[in-house]
Amino acid sequence: MDLRTCRLSGCFERVRTFRERPKLPPVLILAVFTGLLPASAFAASDNYACNFTRECLGQKPCSDEIIFPVTLERHDDGWKFITMDDEIAMFQPLPGAPDDALVLISATFDPDGRAVSLMTVNPGGQTFLSTHGAFPEPAVVTHHGTCTPEVK
Repeated sequence: MDLRTCRLSGCFERVRTFRERPKLPPVLILAVFTGLLPASAFAASDNYACNFTRECLGQKPCSDEIIFPVTLERHDDGWKFITMDDEIAMFQPLPGAPDDALVLISATFDPDGRAVSLMTVNPGGQTFLSTHGAFPEPAVVTHHGTCTPEVK
């Protein structure tokens, strides 16, 4: 299967280097890891720094060699998913999703692959991005990583 027609993720083949992100205050880090920060407070941020480090292409073995950093920013009633190359996809909140997680859906993440993407930022930061499409063949690509609230 050749997934080279994908657009925003750089065809899932380039290893990207993680750009410097603002550091979170130690008190916030401690609160998140000790469970003192309520889950709903985590999902209430307006900006996230996300880093995907595992990629699974269909039935192939997953790869831990990718580093795919993005920024997620609240924008009007949706979210901008911004890559290091400044490519943008718009995500919308998924109606009926749990209140303790940020669950987003997009039909603009990979229009060349006629794809739909689902992104979930769980309490504590564990994040999944799955893209289902007809790249040249029907397939699913999943990315595993973390998102942390950015302090601006």
